[in-house]
Amino acid sequence: MINYSLEFDGVIEEAKQKVKQEEISEYAKIAEEVSAKRLKSLLNKLRDNNLDPFGFGLRYRARSFDNDHEYKKWSNMYQDVEFTVNVKTTIRSTGVIE
Repeated sequence: MINYSLEFDGVIEEAKQKVKQEEISEYAKIAEEVSAKRLKSLLNKLRDNNLDPFGFGLRYRARSFDNDHEYKKWSNMYQDVEFTVNVKTTIRSTGVIE
């Protein structure tokens, strides 16, 4: 299992209607759920196509003593790896001019 954590920090710059301060945490939660779902989908798609642009295999290899043997082992393990994605979103303000 690979745990992947990501943190976002931002501002709502444009909105069709006024965003109340009390709603900001709700929007942050929605952003976290959507981002986590999309990121997990991306990671699964990359894994299914045997692609590792984030370097999970290189990190595994760097922490192993028998690099060649362990890297071959990783190649087999990567196809079955499961991802856990955690996203933390902080919305500081709306940026909307009243």
